[in-house]
Amino acid sequence: MKLRPGLAIGAFLAAALLVFFTGAASATGTGTFSGAITTTACGPMHDVPVVQGDTTIDAVAAEYVSANDITLDLYSPSGALLVHGDTLTSPESVHYARSDLAPGTYHLQVCPFTGGVVTTPYDYTGSWAVTNGPPVGVPGSDAGGEFGPPTIKRVAGKLPFSNATVVDAQRTEGEPLAHFGNDGSIWESGPWGTTTQNSFIHRSTDNGLSFHIDSPAGIRPDPGPGGGDTDIVTDDQGNEYFVDLESLVNLGTAVSNDTGNNWRDNPVAVQNTAVDRQWYAVDNGTTSSAADNTIFLALHVQSVGTFIYSSPGSTGSTDPVGGLVWQNAAANAPLPLASDARCAQPRFDALSRTLYYACDEGNHVRMTIGHVARGQRTGIQFHNVALPVSPGGGGPEHLFPAVAVDQGGNVYAAWIDDNDNNVYYSYSSDQGQSWATPVQVNSWPAVTNEFIWAQGGSAGTVAIAWYGTDAQGQPDSFLNWFDDPNGAAAYKWWGYVGVITGATTTRATIATQRFTEKPMHYGQICNGGIGCTVSGGDRTMADFFGFAADRQGGLRIVYNDTTSQSHGAHLYEIRQVGGRSIMGGNVHGVVPHNPVTDATGDAPRSGLTTRRPARGRTCRSSTSRGSRSVSRTPARCACSCRSRASARCSRRRARRIRSG
Repeated sequence: MKLRPGLAIGAFLAAALLVFFTGAASATGTGTFSGAITTTACGPMHDVPVVQGDTTIDAVAAEYVSANDITLDLYSPSGALLVHGDTLTSPESVHYARSDLAPGTYHLQVCPFTGGVVTTPYDYTGSWAVTNGPPVGVPGSDAGGEFGPPTIKRVAGKLPFSNATVVDAQRTEGEPLAHFGNDGSIWESGPWGTTTQNSFIHRSTDNGLSFHIDSPAGIRPDPGPGGGDTDIVTDDQGNEYFVDLESLVNLGTAVSNDTGNNWRDNPVAVQNTAVDRQWYAVDNGTTSSAADNTIFLALHVQSVGTFIYSSPGSTGSTDPVGGLVWQNAAANAPLPLASDARCAQPRFDALSRTLYYACDEGNHVRMTIGHVARGQRTGIQFHNVALPVSPGGGGPEHLFPAVAVDQGGNVYAAWIDDNDNNVYYSYSSDQGQSWATPVQVNSWPAVTNEFIWAQGGSAGTVAIAWYGTDAQGQPDSFLNWFDDPNGAAAYKWWGYVGVITGATTTRATIATQRFTEKPMHYGQICNGGIGCTVSGGDRTMADFFGFAADRQGGLRIVYNDTTSQSHGAHLYEIRQVGGRSIMGGNVHGVVPHNPVTDATGDAPRSGLTTRRPARGRTCRSSTSRGSRSVSRTPARCACSCRSRASARCSRRRARRIRSG
């Protein structure tokens, strides 16, 4: 039987709320709501009454046209955002549970996801339920303390960067990220795309001068499906760990103990469905042994929540468990750590043994924090802290936030506000319990910004990289290169980097500059994720790019350049070759100069001698019209004419060279 769209939505909402009524809880109130959004404006606030003794609020909303991308927010009686529901397109749900849930009138609001509303009608319907049973479910966020921002001094960055190195002249790849191994190797990985079912790994052993594909099959460490999201890390034993999103369904993990020559894999590593954007973090333990190493795997499940799993570090090529077998790391397992959201690559601070996981949540970043005891892999007590509200009038989007930890144990969060499109950062010096009022990082000509990544350096130093353009507006609304290549050229995107020193003091210095020598993209950047396939948006570069710091502390950035005629996600690496490193020392790199001295003996050819002729040695012969002198060279005698027939001699010499 086919249902009309309205009936189908109603059936879905009823079924969705049944999930929340299982167990001992009883509903003290239920209701429905409806309304309409526009492409840029939210719907009205919908009341949800809560009485004394209630513990849980659940709600779900769906658009009449499921391709229209919406968000669903839950606000407290005072107007504070409690939960931001934003997963795929439509429907969206929120879940909020507290044993001390304050009575009053809470509010639900449906809003359009920027650039994600594709067609009329824009109507939605929803339903909510309030229960009074024990608060079992997704933990909420506690507001962290807030203190005043530092005074900012802005200067022009002067870091010298190399020319870009082509990572792969054959393959294209979005979402590139970089990781440095203990042996100095540079590892790079990214997905080719879900439609191709493949992802790639590249490795450089010559400090980024060249890269090669790293896989027995020349494609990836394990057979398809794949190509969704990837990550790659190494531990202090020299083992490599790779993870790939298997066709948007489950996660496959792989381990190599011989620098990527051979891989062992588990194609169904985490038994979840509808998983998305997984990341690794490494705890190398407190000893030099592999026994206390732990690999953390963070992910989110659509419409369910966020999770962190763990696996022991690999102990060698015969180990069937390390990096391959995973278990939920949280004390509240199997429940989520928090509501579903887009989250950054987590960071493990070895100094305080704290794991940080930053996620978008409405008008602020949510930081999931867990202290990890020595050797601990399960039963970790995580809690969520809401950072200060983003100053740009919107919230963290475009697309993932970023988190970094410096050598002093300070933790940083960075994001791009989806309203004013500026880059912001905040920091904490007490393991995430209180945070500085956010500060804007970018300055003109980086007016509109996309994609963000961060790496910590020495105490009080953090580097942030992003793409920026001097064009104002929302990146989703820019002209699409596929529709209008000439018009899209008016929107020039460059790579930017900002290094913040004294970042945790009352006076911080922000040095920003471009790291690309030319625009690397033109036109629209679609922020709708997989929904861009519905809207036809330009998602050529996927959703982010990453960078790392080398052993000197120099920045090593992998990024996409789409400016070829094919508009493919061509893969490049660029490196800092001088100036101060983020670790506090100086970077000593090699910078080519003009003219370039060609080293001798670096490209000998078979059959040719490389000996030089003896000083003054010549080949002489006589002709009826004069004599000529020929100096010996490694390949032949070159003619030097000393007669009236010099022109004829030069022609003979040219013929000899061409025929040779």
